[in-house]
Order: sequence, then structure tokens, then C-alpha cells
Amino acid sequence: MRKYGILQILAVICLSVSGVWAQFGVNDTTRRDSLPRPVNLDSLSEEGRDSLDLERSRARGDSNGVYFYFADLAPTPQLVDSSLDAFEQVEPFYWARSTEAADNSLLLRRLTLSGLLGAMPINTTTPMLMRGGFRVGLEADLPYRLAPASLPVYEIEGNRAFTELYYSQISQRNTILRATIAQRPAKGLYYSLHYGLINAFGFFDNEGVRNQNIALHLRYSRRRSETALMFFSQSHLSSENGGIEEGEIIDSTSTTLLSGIRVYLSAAENQHKGTQIHFQQLFYSDTSAIMPRWGLGYALQWQEHRYKYFDLAPPQAYYADFLTNTRGIRAYSEHQTARGDLIFRRSAGIDSLPAATRWEMQAKVWGALHFWAQEPRTTAQILNIGANIDGKLRLRRFLNLDFRSQAVASGSGVDISVYGRLRADFSRWLAVEGQVFGQLAQPSAVYERLYVSQVQLWDNSADFRREQQQQIRAALLIPALRTRIEVLQHSERHKIYSDEARFMRQLSPDSAVGVFGARLQQQLQWRGWHLDNTVLWQSVYSGASVYRLPTWQLRHSAYWEGKADKLRVRWRLGASFHYHSAYFADGYLPLTQQFYVQNRELLPSRPMLDLFVSARIWQTRIFVNAENISHLLLQRNTLVGLGYALPNFVLRFGVCWRLFD
Repeated sequence: MRKYGILQILAVICLSVSGVWAQFGVNDTTRRDSLPRPVNLDSLSEEGRDSLDLERSRARGDSNGVYFYFADLAPTPQLVDSSLDAFEQVEPFYWARSTEAADNSLLLRRLTLSGLLGAMPINTTTPMLMRGGFRVGLEADLPYRLAPASLPVYEIEGNRAFTELYYSQISQRNTILRATIAQRPAKGLYYSLHYGLINAFGFFDNEGVRNQNIALHLRYSRRRSETALMFFSQSHLSSENGGIEEGEIIDSTSTTLLSGIRVYLSAAENQHKGTQIHFQQLFYSDTSAIMPRWGLGYALQWQEHRYKYFDLAPPQAYYADFLTNTRGIRAYSEHQTARGDLIFRRSAGIDSLPAATRWEMQAKVWGALHFWAQEPRTTAQILNIGANIDGKLRLRRFLNLDFRSQAVASGSGVDISVYGRLRADFSRWLAVEGQVFGQLAQPSAVYERLYVSQVQLWDNSADFRREQQQQIRAALLIPALRTRIEVLQHSERHKIYSDEARFMRQLSPDSAVGVFGARLQQQLQWRGWHLDNTVLWQSVYSGASVYRLPTWQLRHSAYWEGKADKLRVRWRLGASFHYHSAYFADGYLPLTQQFYVQNRELLPSRPMLDLFVSARIWQTRIFVNAENISHLLLQRNTLVGLGYALPNFVLRFGVCWRLFD
């Protein structure tokens, strides 16, 4: 009865926080601390093949019988784990099966505008995100949304319930709450309920984020079929102050609220509300729905999103040409999508010996009808027809290949995205890896047209061409020494950017953006002492006038790890150091939710130092962070973007409680 009581309490919490916006998914420790189901728990290279993060290449214990996978791909079960690895790091970036998420999370923690969880993230590396077809482009909260692609589907032994409760707090105005309940109450019937809340308010006027995601997943499995229903509700509200006014002095020894610092905007807000319903049914050739030899099915989906930006006291000096009405600014848009998918899955060798060849593949053919309207423009209908092919190949524990591809017919052309990763493990002393990414994608709706207070500011629909991206990575690994050396080359043609006047522009066909980079990851360990290091160097050798990245980024984490096996207690005590070199960081316009090129202010190189202690007692984990110690040492604020600063020194407390019964 206790588990049903928890469910009722959770439902009351969800209903009682109406008007308060939240998030689940980005900081989901279930997914962040998990490993793919290993064939051999003692095989270091086996674990390393499934993760680019060397922190996740070490063998782990304290596992349990709860597995999960993601419903959007041919399922590869991953084991829920309760390790302390990176538990104290409250990362603002989303979970993704791509190197983009790993790169960002490894380098600069909390790198968002104003340093608040839930705020717009800042890219400090070259992105590698698949996209295609119609996109809105108002994506400040996109990394925080929970969707079928990121919703964990749980496989629980017996009828036990899996419960995870997570709470983190800086102060009463800065809290994170997440809850997950999953169970198989009857044979073949599964349910999971996810809820999360982020309340984050900054140290400057009109600075805050409230973000909420609620997800419900129902699944019914028979011998050779599976039916799933998913419901998502997300809300996002951010108070936008436009950053600190030019000329304001913010270097201060005070750790109190910096409400006396002048900011550009006093009454601007961004709002987003979204609802999504996803129904899926699959039929299998085998009695195993996790890894069948083949499967065939379909999916139906409906989404509705509403975006609103308003400022009742807009200053002329800030908005300039964007001020179409001195009495106030308003930008409102709606987006609905109806989509249908046909799904085919095929796999072979899953039940064979671990050293044998195994592969799995999923193909989708789908159509989506978009209804898009910007006030006062009438609703436009856009039809997308696409196909996706994803797969994995494992050849005798030596060669691993992952690939994803997508083609979308939209408008007057076709968007194409291709990603592939090949890894060869020769021994515990040598492994090599290569990645290739290519993409041709149409501009988003906001890039093409924008209306502010019912006045059209631009119409680029007849001028902008599809953007092109290519990226190649090569890595040399020494698993026995926990060493990874990687080089990358990234290029973009027809890049769309926001100029200094914050209007959208596109580079000419003769111009291109080019980036070359190198990254070193090294983990050192002696007895209970650990030192994890990441060093990234990158150079924008072409297109530096419109594409800005810091040349150097460093992250070092040193800690002592102890344990008491009889008491099932493990603890870590250490410090994390983050650094980036000086560069002209982009400015941010909350009205369009886009970064723009600026040459006015050089973002200085300022280190960030945090202290932390974390512990696991049975299935309960706790941490205490002393964040931004560098403010106390250097007597200076840390800037993360043009006009945006991190909060001063703060203490953050967090606890995660997991139940398996």
C-alpha cells in the first residue's frame, strides 16, 4: 500500500503547483548515471564502447534488476545504477544519444544565461544535432522538454515498484524537484509517471525561470505485441532582463542580492506551453518485445505549442528597430502538428554468444502536417514526408558501428541528416574511433519570418537557402590508462546568423565557417584519489566574424573516494575547476530567442571553482556543493555571456532517494 500512497502524494503535488513551471529530463540521474546492459561487467572496453565520457568507463556496482530503454529507437536496455559518478553536477543540458551532449557536459557546468537552470544554454563547442523538416526556432527551453525520444521506458522484474525522488535547493527561491514512479502492476501492464520542477531566480532584477514537465506512460505487452500511450505537458516561463546595462560595475565583494545593478528590461517575459499525445503499437515475431528478430508497427502523434513574448515597458535604446509599438511589444505564435509513422525493426544475433556478430536496425516512414501561425498572419499548412533509418552493428566484440540517417521532403527540397560512429577495440591498450556527421537543413520559421506587435520585421523565405553542416572526428583511446585523444573538423556553408543589429543574415555561397579542434581526456587514480581532466582547444579558422568560440576550455575534478562495504556507504570529497579563455561571446535577444554577433565587449577569461561532498547510503544519495568559490577568492563576478553574470558564491544541497520494492 505504501507505493500507492506515494503515487497519490505525487499526484497531489503535481496538482498543487499550478502556475509554477518545472522540468524533468535534463537532470534525470536515472539516465545520466546509467550504463547499457553489459555482457561482462568486468569488461572495461565493453562499457567504454557505449560512452564517450571516460567517467562512465569504469566498472560499477550497486546495480539492481530495473532496466529501461528509449521508445524512439530499437530498444537497447540500460541498467539503472546508483553510482556517485558526477552525481553532484547539476547539469542543464539535455540527454541525447550524440556526442554533442557529452561535449557540453564535460566542459563547462552551469553554462547558461544568468547561470540559472532552465535558462537558455550557451554553446561553447560545435553542435552536432540532427534536424530536418519544419522547425519553429523558438527553442530557449528545448533542452528541457521531455518527449518520446527521451522518455525512459522501464522493464521491472516482477511487480515491484521503482520510485525516484530528487530534490535540490540553493534557497527557498531556487529549488529543483523531480519524481519518477514506475511499476508493472499486472502481467504485461506497465506505467510510469514523471514530474519535475525548476524554480530558479537570479540575483538581478527581473531574472528568473520556472519550468515544468509532466509525463505519463502506459504500456501493455502481450506475447507478440506492445501498445503504448504517452502524454506530455510542459510549461516554461522566464523573466527576461536583457542583461546588465553597459557601463555598470558588477565586480563586488558582496554576496547579497545584486538588485541595485541596472538591467535593460524590467517587464519582459517569455512563455511557452506545450501538450503532446503519442500512441504507438508494435507487433513482433518473437515473444521478446525488447529485442525481437523483427517488428512492425505504427505511431500516431499530436502536438500543440503556444509561444508568447511581451514587454509592457520596452526601452527604445534596447529594442531599436524591433520596437514597432512604444506602448508595448508582443509576439505570439501557435504550432500544431499531426504525425503518423510506419515502423519496421529487424535484429539478429541478439541471443547468440557475446563474442558473436549482433546487429539491430529500425526504419521509419512518416508524414507530418504542421499548422503554423504568427500573429496576425493566418495559419499556414506545411506538409513533411520523411524516412529514418537507424542501426547498430557489433562484430565479435571488436568492431562497433552506430548510424542514424534521416531524409525529409519539405517545401521545395529535401533535408538530409547522416551520422555514423565506428569504433574498433584491438586490446585494452589500443582502441580507435571515428565519427562522421553531415546535414542539409532548411531554415526555421523564425529565421524566415518574424512579426512583432503585428508588424512584419523581415521576410527571408525567398532568399534563405538550406544550411549545410559537416563534421569529422577521430579519436585514439588507451582504455587501460583511461586516456582519450580526439581531433575534429567542423564546417558550415550557407550559415544563418544574427548580425550586430540582431537581424537575420545568411553567409554567401562563397563563404563558410570552419573549426578545427583537439580534445584530451585523462583520468588518474591512486588508491582512493582521483583526478579527471578534460582539455579542449578549438580554432575558428574561417568565418570568425560570425562564429565565436573560446579557444581553450578546461575542466579538472579532483576528489577522494572512500567506502565502508559492510555499511554500504560510499563518499566523495573534492573540487571541480572550470576555465575558458577570453572571447567575444554572442549577445542574446530574448524576443527572438537567438544569439547575435557582437564586437563591443570581450568576455574575460575567469576560472570557476566549486567544492563538493557527496555520499551514498544504501539507495539514498546526497551532495553539498559550494559553487563559485572563485568569486570569494578573486573578488570578481563571473560573466557567461554579454551582460549576463553567474550568481555569487552559493551553497547547493541535493538528495536523491530510490526505492525498489
